[in-house]
Amino acid sequence: MDQAAVFEQQRPRLLRVAGRVLSDPHEAEDVVQNAWLRMDAAECDIDNLPGWLTTVTT
Repeated sequence: MDQAAVFEQQRPRLLRVAGRVLSDPHEAEDVVQNAWLRMDAAECDIDNLPGWLTTVTT
């Protein structure tokens, strides 16, 4: 599975995590979008993408 597909699979969970931390659904969307941008710009393969995305999101 490619990184974009994994990201889309993880997106609802990331939104919940960010929403709990920020208590603002609009800010949570922005944070998850920034996680996507960081993932897309990464020059190396990420071994544990769900874990990496959780770390970047929080």
